[in-house]
Amino acid sequence: MSPPPAPTTTATVPQQTQNSNNNKVSLITIARRIVAGMDRNELIKKDVDGDTVLHVSVCRPNCLYLVQALLERLNREGLDDMINAQNYMGQTPLYLAVSSNHHKVVQLLIEKNADVNPFAE
Repeated sequence: MSPPPAPTTTATVPQQTQNSNNNKVSLITIARRIVAGMDRNELIKKDVDGDTVLHVSVCRPNCLYLVQALLERLNREGLDDMINAQNYMGQTPLYLAVSSNHHKVVQLLIEKNADVNPFAE
């Protein structure tokens, strides 16, 4: 008796896509829960360099879902202007995301109305 035929590639693609989508949903859910547990003051607090949690988050690898969750929370709190907050070196979260080469984070920040030229008058 011969072994059963190996599954075809087309049969596994939908499962892989479904798993990928489930992972994305899980990661954004986890990020939202983390951000939901933060005190409002933690969202606006600056460290010794003037960086907010958004500044720090955009510099981290694999930070897209955390940044998305932070932006959602900032919006709910009426803190949309934090997207353009400058640290003590004049760097915005968008500037830091570009410097960190995080293309998807850059795209997200621009979609959420980050100022692409904060020094223009």
